[in-house]
Amino acid sequence: PGGSITGAPKRRAVEIIAELESHARGAYCGSLFVMANVDWLQSSIAIRTLEVRHKALHCWGGGGLGPNDVLVLTLSRLAPYGKFDPYPLFLALQAAQQQLGTGQRLHYLTCGIYLDEHSQTVFETGAASLMPDVAYHHLDGSDAALRHQALSGADIFAFPIDNVQETFGLAPIEAMTAGLPVIVSDWDGMRDTVTPDVGIAVPSRGLSARHSYGEGVAYAFEFLPYHKYTNTLSALTELDLGALVQAILALARNPGLRQKWGRRARRGRAACMIGRQLSHICSIFGLN
Repeated sequence: PGGSITGAPKRRAVEIIAELESHARGAYCGSLFVMANVDWLQSSIAIRTLEVRHKALHCWGGGGLGPNDVLVLTLSRLAPYGKFDPYPLFLALQAAQQQLGTGQRLHYLTCGIYLDEHSQTVFETGAASLMPDVAYHHLDGSDAALRHQALSGADIFAFPIDNVQETFGLAPIEAMTAGLPVIVSDWDGMRDTVTPDVGIAVPSRGLSARHSYGEGVAYAFEFLPYHKYTNTLSALTELDLGALVQAILALARNPGLRQKWGRRARRGRAACMIGRQLSHICSIFGLN
């Protein structure tokens, strides 16, 4: 049997669990035994076990998510200087959680690959510091099965891009195809693919070109590498934090809206959006 769940827990561990969790776990992990005769015994690990109480079935869910909790997902390369700065989203999730109170908890799941150790530190340390009341989870994005599970289990997809290297945004289309409402920045192609009936585009602002003239010249003459140049431009870009908080709250508080937008996106809306975007690109380059 699985040794990690069959051992008897320490008394202090049980006391801490009782302090932190509002409901008793009941039959949870450990093992169940049935003995019918002296020479007959059968056992089973008590994991994924359904318990009947007062004609109702009860079970424990993985990841620490309660029935009213909301899971916000980002499926992306996890590179703060090559994809997006996660700190504005962390701040927005924390602000939204404070407004939601204790009756509903937000969870943030990143499904992707950390570009390097620095990127992992930025995400994990930043999450602990900037959104202490929001649970942070991470799944390995190189595993196709985990990507599928993430898209299947999430409630909201968030893609707060602020980097110029992101020109289209296939991840939100993948999320909409999976039936998720999306929150994105109004960035490049996502202005066309995310319409108000399937998601929310958060306004973004940036400084004029003269503020990055020096970096542009340095990049043009190859004195500045591409990732540092795009990171500089990202630092000059601001997402409307208030609008991002309101977008999270609007979807977190309204499961019916999440379901409605998800159904619309899944019923072929994403394909129509791709066609519209490709038509727009072709028109720019005179390919119609």
